[in-house]
Amino acid sequence: MSYKTRINNLAPVAKRISMGNLLDAVCGVLRGDEVLTSETTLSIGTSSKKALKVGAVTGWINGVYFAANAQEKAFTATDHDVAKDKWATYRISIVANGTVTITMSASTYATRALAIAALPACPAANVDLGYIIVHADGALFDATTTDLDATTVDVEYMAATNYVIDFD
Repeated sequence: MSYKTRINNLAPVAKRISMGNLLDAVCGVLRGDEVLTSETTLSIGTSSKKALKVGAVTGWINGVYFAANAQEKAFTATDHDVAKDKWATYRISIVANGTVTITMSASTYATRALAIAALPACPAANVDLGYIIVHADGALFDATTTDLDATTVDVEYMAATNYVIDFD
């Protein structure tokens, strides 16, 4: 048997998982918790640079296994905008039917640290896929018209920790 854990998509590293973490993940599935069981990626969209791309993902929600294909999710007009020179965080999550949700921090903030401190919680009955940090660097980040790779925006993609358990 081999047990692996992947830290995140920025630095995938295979490590031996501790028995406690393994049991916690397995018990979480049995309890009906939301558990991410595959590595995923968060990146700029390929069909639209204004959208967030989420890699294929598997997991458990309320004791039910799900698998979702890679997809792109657009930001919501005005609700996801960031004022000039401000920071915001967005929690990225998915429900069992494969619908991705983008939940923005309650406000925008003067610093990166304040934005991260205000990172929204994962909505109920969703699996956490990670979060992104957006800095509107010198101009408004208009969620529906600004490309995520524009020179006036800095975006950091942080995939969630997940546990991949191989029984081979």
